[in-house]
Amino acid sequence: MFFCLNLKQHLRTHESEKPYSSKKTCGKHFGYKQILKFQMVTHLEKKPYCCTKCGKGFSQKVILLCHSRTHTGEQPASCKVCGKSFYHKHYLTRHMKSHTKVVGV
Repeated sequence: MFFCLNLKQHLRTHESEKPYSSKKTCGKHFGYKQILKFQMVTHLEKKPYCCTKCGKGFSQKVILLCHSRTHTGEQPASCKVCGKSFYHKHYLTRHMKSHTKVVGV
């Protein structure tokens, strides 16, 4: 049953089906119920995760963790090509594109 549910959710990504919506707040539609839950938290006035250094609130714990690195200076994701470091691996992934050449565009 669990596998079939995940398969159904996965197939929605291919069909662009987005049955979950936040009609009362912003009107956005989502393919996964969990993503809708994360979205609804972003509309709360008081966020559930708060930075102890500056008081800024966040809707997800992982976003708070990434933010806290701006205070500590920790940059755990580093480029193996040039050595530049980043707060989050997303920024490293984006940076890595600067090392690849696009041919014939």
